[in-house]
Amino acid sequence: MIYIAENATPSTIAHELFHEIDHTYGLTQNGALTLQIQNDYKRLLQLSSNYGKSIEDMLYLKYPEVFENGRRGIKLQEEFRGISDILNGMSRGKIRLGYRHQDDYWLKPLKLEKETWAQYGRMIYQSDERVLEFMEILFPETTTEVYRMLKEMIK
Repeated sequence: MIYIAENATPSTIAHELFHEIDHTYGLTQNGALTLQIQNDYKRLLQLSSNYGKSIEDMLYLKYPEVFENGRRGIKLQEEFRGISDILNGMSRGKIRLGYRHQDDYWLKPLKLEKETWAQYGRMIYQSDERVLEFMEILFPETTTEVYRMLKEMIK
């Protein structure tokens, strides 16, 4: 069962429904996404070190069109909030591009996998081509695995 506020947006409902799918089928409990997320984060770290920059700075240099100015500096635009949250989790709270959880949230077992799955639910539901393309660029292994899992579920 999911609980949502009356003013929840459709994308938030999609996010919460993906949490429920995960809970019902035990997807992340069985190790889904762990390796792919780790590999994608290692790849981002390597790419950013090639630039001599942090991941945030590298992304801003390469993709300034997905950023905007926030109260605390640059942040990803709202439609990219799922990507912001995943990056925050991958870095255990170090990458802060606007949308995130509290740092200690990521210390709990499988929270990164669970939130990644739910954020993919949000992004796929929204069907924003710019967001879908960006998630494939940043998280190629995770994206491939999420789509594989969805195909398996929809037989």
